[in-house]
Amino acid sequence: MTDERQINKDTTEQKQAMVDSWIKGISGKQEVGEMNTKVLREVLTSYGANFENLNEESKESLKGYSEKERGMGVRAVWGDEIVDNYKQWTKEFIENYESKTGIILPELKPSGRKNSGMIQFLFDLTSYASGEYDFETYKTYTEGRVKNGVAWSEGRKNERIRVSVPTSNEPILLSSIPKEFPIAANAFLLQLKPLR
Repeated sequence: MTDERQINKDTTEQKQAMVDSWIKGISGKQEVGEMNTKVLREVLTSYGANFENLNEESKESLKGYSEKERGMGVRAVWGDEIVDNYKQWTKEFIENYESKTGIILPELKPSGRKNSGMIQFLFDLTSYASGEYDFETYKTYTEGRVKNGVAWSEGRKNERIRVSVPTSNEPILLSSIPKEFPIAANAFLLQLKPLR
């Protein structure tokens, strides 16, 4: 019995290591490699996500693009407390990032919010892990957000990427995230583990 538990534990740790390595690639190379969504879902479940909570309506919401469209599905998976704590943590991340780097992050017009891309990072990850986003959609949005963050931090604001999204007739400038953000977000989600 103990050996079986050890194998299951090792398997979980190996899967977490796979996801950690994948997230590091997003940050380090600004590239999204393919990830087995079953493995990703298992790891996110170990962090506190519950994909079993999705009904047809909340699954459908995860196919959307905007934070508003996907809010129902993301909150069904993570719960209000985790989503609210995550949103609060992004504000702290921004303060720390700006004071440490001296780089003032871009604001979303007209709201003035700086954490839109960071919130969308969790929403995109949840949509992909749930199977409601295909790999190409996830890759387009996530790579675009990180590449826009790098362009912003390097003073190449005019080189930021625009992509076609379902909520706009014209390609939009994707809200960005600093390249360090995916690793920090993964660490934030990992530290939730003991709460569940």
